[in-house]
Amino acid sequence: LAEFPWNCVYVQGATYYKGILYITCNSPTTGSASNYTGITVKAIRTDIWELFDSLKVSGSFEPEGLDVVALGNPSSLTYEIMMGMGKSGVMSQAVRFSIPYEL
Repeated sequence: LAEFPWNCVYVQGATYYKGILYITCNSPTTGSASNYTGITVKAIRTDIWELFDSLKVSGSFEPEGLDVVALGNPSSLTYEIMMGMGKSGVMSQAVRFSIPYEL
């Protein structure tokens, strides 16, 4: 459906929410593919197939999965994005953050 310049190493997760496709990947590396420089989250409008600015976090770790989660009770749900961050034998944690874009 669309082509975009790609400056990531591996796609590690994707999810869709209200017309926006979120993709998380390893940020560009130096040297080998295992020399991670952080996480990049790309957001793509699916109505006109345009890329929003990417969200980036720098560090020696990588993303693990990506999904939209509902929080709260059924009468007042809010939605956030959740993903894992990890580095083999060093760290493993789940993080969540507010959904950055809306149509």
